[in-house]
Amino acid sequence: MSAVSTHDVPGGSSIKRRIAAARAGAAVLWAIVYTIALHGKHVLTGADVPVLVGVLLAIYPTIDATASLAELRKGRASLELRAGFTIDVLAIAGLLVSTFALHTQYVITAFGAWAAAAGLLQVAGALRAGRPRRAQLPLIISGTVSTIVGATFIAMATQHVAHLSKLEGYPVLGAVFFLLFAAIDYRQRARKRSAH
Repeated sequence: MSAVSTHDVPGGSSIKRRIAAARAGAAVLWAIVYTIALHGKHVLTGADVPVLVGVLLAIYPTIDATASLAELRKGRASLELRAGFTIDVLAIAGLLVSTFALHTQYVITAFGAWAAAAGLLQVAGALRAGRPRRAQLPLIISGTVSTIVGATFIAMATQHVAHLSKLEGYPVLGAVFFLLFAAIDYRQRARKRSAH
């Protein structure tokens, strides 16, 4: 659920909103495709992950990496953003290797580790951000949820049956928080402009 930096630069607010909205749309689309690809399968933890499902799981961090890269190209090179991009790239590689060489347990563990790390970075970035603080609240909540859910995925990977279907709600929840962030940020900026 990461990928939106929260540090202010000239014109940065509209960039943040556009990236947040695009990120939310991509997450919802991913969840739909993932659900269709999975067909409600319950894959044994020690079994090979269905290739299409594994590739889709590797694609999800690509959405975050693309959003981070867009912000980096706009000169928004915060420490959290650079670290997040690096974690996204490592997650993509780890998920692809897990899909083609290992079992479902490792795929879910890799996805959970990425979600937890991305969530922690998102919280750190939001807490370090400048005003308006209220706009950062959805990102703080989203990052916290991502960290907790990531840890839950890791724990789930130790169970006999890996319920891959439980991963499909993760991006939808992130999309909701990103849209909330964009809406609150827009409203606060609009109020600020009308006050001048």
